Amino acid sequence: MGIVFLELACKRIDQLLGGMYVCCLRNAHQRVNDFLLKNVKPLGRSRSQGVVSLPVSKAMLASSLNLSAETFSRELHNLSEMGLIRVERTAIHVYDLEQLHKQCIS
Repeated sequence: MGIVFLELACKRIDQLLGGMYVCCLRNAHQRVNDFLLKNVKPLGRSRSQGVVSLPVSKAMLASSLNLSAETFSRELHNLSEMGLIRVERTAIHVYDLEQLHKQCIS
C-alpha cells in the first residue's frame, strides 16, 4: 500500500508542477495551443488533423488555463483566422497539427 500511495503522490506532484509551468511560464497563446495538442484525437488515419472534444464549458476551460474567458475566446478566434482550427459548440476541429505545434514552440 505504501508504494502505491507514493506512486500516486509523485504523479500528482508532477501534474501540479506541470500546471505551474503552464500557468507561470507560458503565454496565453502557448497555453491554448498546449491544451489543444494534449487533448486532440486524430481523425481516422490522419496525422495532420484531429478534433478536441470540450469536456466543460469554454469559460471553465479558460479558468483552468488561468485565462479569462475573453482571452481564451480571442486565442481561439486567432487560430481560426489562421485556418488552423474551427470551433463548434463542444468541439474544436484542428486542421494542421504540425503548424499548431510550431506555434506552441514560438
